[in-house]
Amino acid sequence: MRTTLWTAAILAAPVLSLLHQHPDELPDLSWDFVIVGGGAAGGVLANRLTEVREFNVLLLEAGPDTGDIFNFSMPFPVSTLSPFTPYDWNYTTVPETSTNNRVLGYPLGHVLGGSTSINSLLYTRGPSDDWNWLAEELEDDSWSWKNMQRFFQKNERWVHNDSTSGRFDPAHHSTSGMNFVSLPQAPESIDEMIIQTSKDHPEEYPFNVDMNSGRPLGLGWAQSTMAHGRRSTARTSYLSNEVLARPNLHILVNVFVTRLAPPSDGHTFSQVEFAYGPDKAHLATLTATHDLILSAGSINTPRILLHSGIGHPTTLASVGIPQVLPLPSVGQNLSDHTLVRLNFLVNSTDTWERFSNNQTLEEEYVKMWKETKQGPLGNGVFNHILFAKLSEEANDSSGEPNVEVLFNNGILPPWQPETGNYLSVIPILLTPTSRGHVIINSTSPLSPPLISPSFLSTEYDMKALRYAIRLAIGFVKRAPWEGYILSPFGFPESFMVDDSPRPASDSNELEADGIMDEWVRANAGTTAHPAGTCALSKLGADYGCVDLDFRVKGVKGVRVVDASVFPRIPRAHTQAPVYVVAEKAAEVIKVEYGYGRGGRAPVVHSGVGFGASGEEL
Repeated sequence: MRTTLWTAAILAAPVLSLLHQHPDELPDLSWDFVIVGGGAAGGVLANRLTEVREFNVLLLEAGPDTGDIFNFSMPFPVSTLSPFTPYDWNYTTVPETSTNNRVLGYPLGHVLGGSTSINSLLYTRGPSDDWNWLAEELEDDSWSWKNMQRFFQKNERWVHNDSTSGRFDPAHHSTSGMNFVSLPQAPESIDEMIIQTSKDHPEEYPFNVDMNSGRPLGLGWAQSTMAHGRRSTARTSYLSNEVLARPNLHILVNVFVTRLAPPSDGHTFSQVEFAYGPDKAHLATLTATHDLILSAGSINTPRILLHSGIGHPTTLASVGIPQVLPLPSVGQNLSDHTLVRLNFLVNSTDTWERFSNNQTLEEEYVKMWKETKQGPLGNGVFNHILFAKLSEEANDSSGEPNVEVLFNNGILPPWQPETGNYLSVIPILLTPTSRGHVIINSTSPLSPPLISPSFLSTEYDMKALRYAIRLAIGFVKRAPWEGYILSPFGFPESFMVDDSPRPASDSNELEADGIMDEWVRANAGTTAHPAGTCALSKLGADYGCVDLDFRVKGVKGVRVVDASVFPRIPRAHTQAPVYVVAEKAAEVIKVEYGYGRGGRAPVVHSGVGFGASGEEL
């Protein structure tokens, strides 16, 4: 593994006067809203709530601001930002038998912008069935695909040019939202082979002109949160410098929220406690007169609630935390998309290794990006996505995808071998039935939570990922790839022979399945899409954590808005679903306090971030 130029270029971000670096800089200790977490959800809420001039909002972020660090603007070097960097929480999972007792890295953004600042940029909304299922589950039609479209419209600012004609359907996109979304800016040498495979086998890999139409099945061009050679994040859009000029929005970075301070009446929370300074040795509290909003994500939101005495009585008692509210669902129902990486040695020199293993060329590309925002570093790492469903033989009759396959034109730096050229194909399980949990085992809020995703702990999940692997291998064995694939790299040669997606029916096939399962358990990992640990439930339900107004059940003053509220993980890369859930939550909150739909019109700061992304391009 070689240290790349962009790895070495992570420098200290410049301090902006609009952001507070220390609690002593805050003008007040009491706010209308205190939002915990500056990621996708927290960024949306901070932006939309401060459209109302009468609201004073404080956003707390555990990590630093990304500022002008070019790694966070450049789309390509995603794998240098996490895991195990200063910009990641650097959490790991507990050893689990279903993944051979390995300790897995669990990437989560530890910067202003959250995981939107370090992710792989893919923008997928999921199938319409997911949202319609959610509406039915919650007995609330406002969650349906049709009714959620206006929130997608508020979130997305589509950017296209003539070269993208025929690669998307403009009917499904907004050009007036906050986050830039676009198709790939730079071609890859594998693009033609991928598209030709779809043309040659339209029944198996049908071309889908726009996978964000609500019907994602098929192969299509990837849509990503970037434009004009720059990454688009919650920091650069919802929390742009223009938005930060609003006098009623303050942001405090580098503070670690420990818990919600105990309520004086036993059920009304109004204060949040946080640690700051070297070694987080100092504690302070802040007050929210309207709401404390937890947008810390599916791992840290339940961590905070558990340390606040809200959770399963057994969990709280086991670590000696006084119970404030028995809410057994807190931290339960953790689900995530599982993946494996299939690497191939290829007969080409036109892969990422041409520059990731050539410092001179790498420096030229970095210079090109800095000056023009063009070249391979101004592009994301995925140009195409294949969504597929399991066959009827695999016990799934759904018309929507269960698995996904991604294509990399090389092995992402800094993990590439020092020699050779490669193709990386990534099968992903979208509909896991395995469920894990997030718990704590210490009274110290600074101790990391115990993350148990329970990957591949059900027979269905193993079967589905096995299917996805064979689907992916079968794809690159088609005629357009003839002479290109030289050999597998890091997985058994036998997989190349046995590439038919089918259930095992005889002893030889059962043996092949066993070999594949063994390799999968030794190599599977996370897509970093945790969801479900503080799930929404319908009105009056005695299960779940959060009511339809995003308030934590059984207490006052606390809401949860992040990926943890999904009762079932979406069949999508979760940033787009989280953005729109937060858009919906912001509207719910505004209406409750008499603004927005059905109430007074929001009083906004004219010309200061409202209705524009604020990105400087």
